[in-house]
Amino acid sequence: RCHRVTGVQTCALPISQRLTAMAQALMPVGRSNIVGSQPRSFELGAFRYSIRSDDKDVVMNVSNGSGETSVTLQWAFGSGIVGQSYVWKQGSDLMETRFNYFGKINSFDWAPGRLHSPPQSLEMAVGRPISAAEAGGCLRCHATAVPSDLDMSKVVPGITCEACHGPGAKHVAAQKSGADPAGLILNPARLPQADATDFCGSCHSSFWDVTLTGHQGIATVRSPGYRLEKSKCWKSDKTLTCTTCHDPHQPVAHDVRAYDAKCQGCHNNRIKRTSAKHISLCTVSTSNCASCHMPKYELPEMHSKFTDHNVRVAPKAAFVE
Repeated sequence: RCHRVTGVQTCALPISQRLTAMAQALMPVGRSNIVGSQPRSFELGAFRYSIRSDDKDVVMNVSNGSGETSVTLQWAFGSGIVGQSYVWKQGSDLMETRFNYFGKINSFDWAPGRLHSPPQSLEMAVGRPISAAEAGGCLRCHATAVPSDLDMSKVVPGITCEACHGPGAKHVAAQKSGADPAGLILNPARLPQADATDFCGSCHSSFWDVTLTGHQGIATVRSPGYRLEKSKCWKSDKTLTCTTCHDPHQPVAHDVRAYDAKCQGCHNNRIKRTSAKHISLCTVSTSNCASCHMPKYELPEMHSKFTDHNVRVAPKAAFVE
């Protein structure tokens, strides 16, 4: 069911997709169940923060004993499962809070990678301006129909149908008229393996994103596309892509056993490859495959563990690039 929102053709999402972290990647801050529904107070370094909502606004107050200031927060980036950050418009700039909420600790801490030391002034503790280039990158992965001028009033919050499938007006018109809609909308499931992985990696960090930025070490565990392309499974099975295991229209399964059937679909003594070689089942276990072959690694500044998508016989020692 499709309709127009702020001049953009968009579709009513399946109930399951509305529950995904992608659909909740951006929201008006009043809809956040973290800061929009209850007062929150916490201290970071020399600064005390309090966030409260009334019938209209969500207001952040920052004080350090010698002064205080308040701003009205407008947008929440992130579903809050891993984290959530907060943004508001100040003059012509978008501003971001110096802190993030982190789901695993149900609390707040300095935003990772933003500061090498605690803020030295009240003004700095309130927030930082986001450049247009950075804001555009953030919005294109957290929202749909992002205009070139980054006008937030025109943005559709969260990842909806057209964010992945492209403009849908012609597709909808064909469906309504009974015409053949084939070819009128993008279906990422039909992309070749490398293109499909890069498609998801455009927001979840592709091989080239990591390679060109020169990132190395354990931080790359947050780049599942990059890590997946390093794995022997991806290189040997040209049908393996992100959507082999993850349905973007369903919330991500967090029970590791949910992925056993996917692993055993190939690693099964009844399956033969074109090389006529059998792919045997694991000799250690027939369940919880990913717990050994896709271990989780903790990033302290994120207060969370991330699954390593480099599928392999993983060493029990530290992370391996």
